[in-house]
Amino acid sequence: MKRIFTLLIALMIINFNSFAQLAPNSIAPDFTAEDINGVEHNLYDLLDEGKTVILDVFAIWCPPCWSYHNTHALKDVFTEFGPDGTNEMYVFGIEGDASTNVDCLYDLSTCNGNSMGDWVDGVPYPYIDSRDIAQAYGIEYFPTIFMVYPNRLVSEIGQLDKEEITALQDLAPTLTEGLNPAVIKSKNISTSVCSNFWPVEPTYLLSNLGTETLYSGTISIYRNGKSILSKAWKGEAKPFNIIEEVRVPSDILSETSVYEVKFENINGTGEHMTLHTDQVSFETENAVEISIQLDNNAVDHKNRYQILDADGNVLHERIMDQNGMLYTNRHTVPSTGCHTFVIFDEEGDGINGNISVTDQVGNFIFGTSDFEEEGRSDFNVGMVTGIEDVIEAASLTLTPNPVRELLELTFYLENTEDLKISITDLQGKKVLENGFTTYPKGTSSVSLDVNLLVKGFYFVMIENNEGVLTQKFVKQ
Repeated sequence: MKRIFTLLIALMIINFNSFAQLAPNSIAPDFTAEDINGVEHNLYDLLDEGKTVILDVFAIWCPPCWSYHNTHALKDVFTEFGPDGTNEMYVFGIEGDASTNVDCLYDLSTCNGNSMGDWVDGVPYPYIDSRDIAQAYGIEYFPTIFMVYPNRLVSEIGQLDKEEITALQDLAPTLTEGLNPAVIKSKNISTSVCSNFWPVEPTYLLSNLGTETLYSGTISIYRNGKSILSKAWKGEAKPFNIIEEVRVPSDILSETSVYEVKFENINGTGEHMTLHTDQVSFETENAVEISIQLDNNAVDHKNRYQILDADGNVLHERIMDQNGMLYTNRHTVPSTGCHTFVIFDEEGDGINGNISVTDQVGNFIFGTSDFEEEGRSDFNVGMVTGIEDVIEAASLTLTPNPVRELLELTFYLENTEDLKISITDLQGKKVLENGFTTYPKGTSSVSLDVNLLVKGFYFVMIENNEGVLTQKFVKQ
């Protein structure tokens, strides 16, 4: 029988584009469904047993689906790791095209579509005919293969062979004895920033990675050791179950702070655990301190880092070509404004070693080895050294701060100086500028009209030929 696929594929792509493919490490939608033999399955029941689940979402008319089917990769995975093997994994074939009937899976004459062949013959894992599951997972194309870990997090893995799937299974989370609430996913705040307002609400997904069930506790967010957000929690989170997703309002974030996520009074025992720590700096100084402990793949993976200015120009670059080496460097950037630190690993698996990037006084810039081909962080330089010999930073005051209309600058000079005063936003763009003016020895005061500025964070910059002194203020 002649098979015509082009029109069908086009129609299915158009139809599926109305759904949004799940983002990596999303929470897997649960489902309960009968397979083609009438056996009922529940996804979360399998996950609660500690199993990793593979979902192969396909269509009976799809040539790439048929090609992957014939590699027998999922058959081999189910045979070795399924119920008749180590019982660590499970596999489902999900036929996601609602326009075709179940007979097409068997390539029967009563099939109402153009099946590629008998999908069921020789396959040990169950098939489910379900458009609903395909919709829940936001399928945009066939085949789409997902891996769901016991902690409910799901990611698309593509058409991998058995060995590659086994390697991913080795990364599956495991339980620890006793109580162990944990943050398994975060939209974290570990960085400095180059915008007037925090761009997102930081979120933390809490899960139970202990062997004991969690029934109650208090979820708290601390800033510099002081509680700023607290919520009582009650429920029943069995091992691997989701506890809750916590969102932190962006307007409670402040500069140069350490944030901790804690789970307190666990099950009424009084026990508490720190689950996650983040650091945030709204500005840094211009001397960047770098410490990177490389793994033994530095040469093969072409590890290097760069410091870029706001226009993407490379200010500093270091190729790290000695395996296992501890690299420590200090770089200075010549001006204020937004800059970017970038670190590279061409293999795409990050660096298995400690990484610390701060300014000279310890403000956080970058500090994670958990990246793929590229890790990056913006940092906003708010002070360039050099002018301190002329004007003491401690003598520069800004009042009122926050300010609505007039900002008063007061500073003390040891000698008469020519100074330029300006205001920049967090990207370093000047929004107000006075030319060089001669200021006398002693205390001087300057009024700046900021009434027309939009609300947000800004910097006052006092410049001479030796450098810039900067202080931040908030426009209300």
